[in-house]
Amino acid sequence: MVERREILDNPGSDRIRKVAGLSRRSARLRSGLTRVEGPQAVTELLHCAPQGAVTDLYVTEAGAATRPELLEFAQSTVSAGGLHIHTVSPQVEKALSDAAQGWIAVARFEAFPSVTGSPEGSLALILPATQDPGNVGTLIRLADACGASTVFMGQDCADATSPKVIRASVGSVFHVPTPRFQDLAAVVKALRSEGWTIVGTSLSGDVMLTPVTAGTWSNKKVAWVMGNEAHGLDATEESWCDVLVSIPMFGRAESLNVTSAATLCLWMSAVAQRM
Repeated sequence: MVERREILDNPGSDRIRKVAGLSRRSARLRSGLTRVEGPQAVTELLHCAPQGAVTDLYVTEAGAATRPELLEFAQSTVSAGGLHIHTVSPQVEKALSDAAQGWIAVARFEAFPSVTGSPEGSLALILPATQDPGNVGTLIRLADACGASTVFMGQDCADATSPKVIRASVGSVFHVPTPRFQDLAAVVKALRSEGWTIVGTSLSGDVMLTPVTAGTWSNKKVAWVMGNEAHGLDATEESWCDVLVSIPMFGRAESLNVTSAATLCLWMSAVAQRM
């Protein structure tokens, strides 16, 4: 157990206000730090981040009691990685996050994996303008689950360093690179030159998504482009695609939301590539 004498119990202290302020993108960019919330996301951070990338860990006594193995692992990294562990009161935890379950970490941007050269594997995801942090985090988690090597993000996407994105990804942001680009068209062009097939979804797509359709790409590298939550892919984004698929609806719903559509697309592709 972290010693009781180290407890931080002032929600208004400068330290706590600075950590709380990492909700703002400007504060993250200025400091090069972000906040990681929840025991599972903190677990993935501690296991995946390079030495020195995690600076502080804030744990409530209740959180430490429910995950003693995580506290023990964190304590084992203190001397090697420069990690500082603090016990905090429930009031301080609430000032930092309303969904941390007793575990909050502060990490440098170096904790996020980077892309060096061409993406590996045969499955990737491209997000030009997914704006909801919960959706972005869920899509990163989905990409991770389906074995995608990279999630390429446009400037209009929610920031992958956002605590809300990290929390929704349940730590998958520390497994899958999420590079952000001003010019995604250039990224698509580079992928195509390296043999990737670019596939997008559209209500007017002329290819219906089925297991048979996905099977035709089983021996290809496939990058799925998923559109904005409100309006899908715009005309420019559709022009990037070698194939536009539609997802058949059997009830009265017009379409699926972006995370549901991406689940079908990535999972079918992942299965086809492994059969």
